[in-house]
Amino acid sequence: MKKEEVSWEYYFQLINRLIDIISNKAQEKFDLVVGISRGGVIPALFMSHSWNIPLDVIVTSSYTKENKQSKLKIGKPSYLCFSDVTKESKILIVDELVDSGKTMKAVVNLYKKKGFKNIRTCVLFYKENSKFDPDYFAASEEKDTWIKFPYEKED
Repeated sequence: MKKEEVSWEYYFQLINRLIDIISNKAQEKFDLVVGISRGGVIPALFMSHSWNIPLDVIVTSSYTKENKQSKLKIGKPSYLCFSDVTKESKILIVDELVDSGKTMKAVVNLYKKKGFKNIRTCVLFYKENSKFDPDYFAASEEKDTWIKFPYEKED
């Protein structure tokens, strides 16, 4: 398996590239940004500040402490604390990567079940083998690449 080590500098370049793609090229405007915990929280925070919109975080877990894939668990969204957010609001769901696509698909389906209709997705890295195609991504990688982010522990 190929390994890509992402530096802090490159990481922030990818976040800014996504903000640029969504703001300037696509000219999308959102009412709420949702970061998928843990990896989507930092990019979502930057987007929230950049666009001056509320940030929501949804907690998910699909890996064990030994980095083995396990059953996907999803927490409850907290969008209800934002009085301006309605079912008609445009929301952007953010994660650091989409690999199998299982997590992103499950989170999107959760928000759809809650009645949201205007949902877009973005990731820093899109992996070619994903069964979920995000609306926006900053970079793509081959399916057999392990992406190591700068905040991850050394092996």
